Amino acid sequence: MNQERMRILKMLQEGQINAEEAEELLSALADVDSTSQIEKKGSKTEAQKKNKKHLRIIVNEKGKEKVNIALPLGIAKTMLNFVPGSAKAKLAENEINLDALSQSFEDLSEEKEILRVDDDDETVIIRVE
Repeated sequence: MNQERMRILKMLQEGQINAEEAEELLSALADVDSTSQIEKKGSKTEAQKKNKKHLRIIVNEKGKEKVNIALPLGIAKTMLNFVPGSAKAKLAENEINLDALSQSFEDLSEEKEILRVDDDDETVIIRVE
């Protein structure tokens, strides 16, 4: 995780992000670190299980899985701030509102699918686990 911290600090130094955004990213990384340590010990409390949710993104193309990643929700929420305006506009054309998606992260208390986009032979699924 040390490499990720250095990348965040470099982004801050170069003015790509502000101090508040850097703090959020570093905090999210700390959450990932603590989750990894707990998992290594093999003992999670129920509260920890509830708080350590992940955003799973799956992309299928022609029936084959092309992408399957899981991000801690803290990082996923922060990364939404870095989506370029042109990408947001393209998503809006397909009636996908990133602001609404971000708000739905705040309301999550259970595992569920929050977005599915089917287009010809491609499917994108975003869910919380």
